[in-house]
Amino acid sequence: MTKKVPFFSEWGSDAMLVASLDGDDLPFLLEEARRQRADVVEIRLDVWGTFFREDFTDKLTRFKSKIAIPMLMTFRGGHPYPNWWQPYHWRALSPAALVDFEWNPKYPWKDIRHQAALQGVGLIISHHDYNATPSAAKLLSIAKAAYAKGAEMVKIATQVKSESDIRTLLEVSATLADHKKRITVMGMGALGGASRLAAPIFGSRLIYGFIGTPTAVGQWPFKDLQDRMRLLYPRYEEKFIERQKKRGVVL
Repeated sequence: MTKKVPFFSEWGSDAMLVASLDGDDLPFLLEEARRQRADVVEIRLDVWGTFFREDFTDKLTRFKSKIAIPMLMTFRGGHPYPNWWQPYHWRALSPAALVDFEWNPKYPWKDIRHQAALQGVGLIISHHDYNATPSAAKLLSIAKAAYAKGAEMVKIATQVKSESDIRTLLEVSATLADHKKRITVMGMGALGGASRLAAPIFGSRLIYGFIGTPTAVGQWPFKDLQDRMRLLYPRYEEKFIERQKKRGVVL
């Protein structure tokens, strides 16, 4: 059996585009993500939990085989797991490349980190502030705490109300990237789109767009985001092709 290669060690430090999926038909959206050439697909279990209550492992295994795109499984809500989650579901995540849990210092991070390592999935810890953008010092403190709990990447998303808020997010990204930490930042709200386009310059690694229905205010449609990435970052397409070749995908 081929040993699973950890996501971050395999794909290096280039910025990658994540297609966040929401709608009525997950298999169709996954096929759209493959057709639109996403680097990663995000499947949120608060959105798709009912779909996965039966045949979880088989469904993820088929998706991995069919689309050949790394899958990010995201947990949102007031608890790290959906109500229906059972310990054996951790084993079902083995076809995924990444998992994303919301930051809460009270969560069982030792167990989460252990289970993620057992399944060979990278651990992202996220912090969302839907009301404002805190100070850079506050966001850096949260990120430091998340890294200490085992995060391989930290994701920070805040409500952006001014250009100053965008500068704060980008400052946080640059500071952590300069310290060799994996980080991604993004703004939510009407001004949020600008932060997402600028973030790669400041070291952010995953840039999110949507296919189907937006999962956050300020999120770009995936195809529009991809077109702008190609325009603003001429090496993006070259790096994308390199990543596909590593995975053995024929374009």
